[in-house]
Amino acid sequence: MGNQSTASGSSATAMGLQTMSDGNYATALGYQTTASGFSSTALGYQTRASGSHPRR
Repeated sequence: MGNQSTASGSSATAMGLQTMSDGNYATALGYQTTASGFSSTALGYQTRASGSHPRR
């Protein structure tokens, strides 16, 4: 969690500015958010989500 956060792996969660999350059940919250993986969720400004069952 924090500025330029990055999380990778199974059930990855990243929160903060320029946030990136990658993995199964990935969740990313924040500004310039990116989430990729299975059942990925991305919430925030300039949000990007990719994978199976992506949610924004």
